[in-house]
Amino acid sequence: MLDVVVAEVLFRTCPDLAEGDLSKARISLVNETTLAEVARSIDLGAHLLVGRGAETEGARDKPSVLSDALEAVIGAVYLVDGLDGASALIVKLMGDRIALAAKSPGAENFKGMLNEWAQAERGTSVTFTSRQDGPPHDPVFTAEARLGDEVLASGTGKSKKSAEIDAARAAWGKVNDARTA
Repeated sequence: MLDVVVAEVLFRTCPDLAEGDLSKARISLVNETTLAEVARSIDLGAHLLVGRGAETEGARDKPSVLSDALEAVIGAVYLVDGLDGASALIVKLMGDRIALAAKSPGAENFKGMLNEWAQAERGTSVTFTSRQDGPPHDPVFTAEARLGDEVLASGTGKSKKSAEIDAARAAWGKVNDARTA
């Protein structure tokens, strides 16, 4: 439902945006990273009931937990207030992000932009390698964005996915700087 509402808001507010750009904008909004950021902005983690083990593992701040919890809240609003109520909540929570995504579709999709560049310039894709350090209840992931044997950049995060995104962001910054120099 979240996907549908965001797509509809994008379509209504940006009727001239090409279909591919609408998809890029929607993808940049309806993903674990963005939804976790929105959940953090309303301090949703503080209101979650979690067990002792989950508490010890830092579940209240895990992107997967926060994004799932936000979707559950939106679903609950839908059950009580219908599509109009859920849509209003989504626009209230994500309105600024939706407007920004419409202005620069795909601008936050660093992995996608990096792979488009790699395909166009080098005829290959970027790959990611990762490792996990730290105790199981508080892991730190490190990822490398690689083009063949060349390490473009590395990044860290609390999940493998967030570490890869961080590495892709850093690599895209280097690639983009080199392209514009």
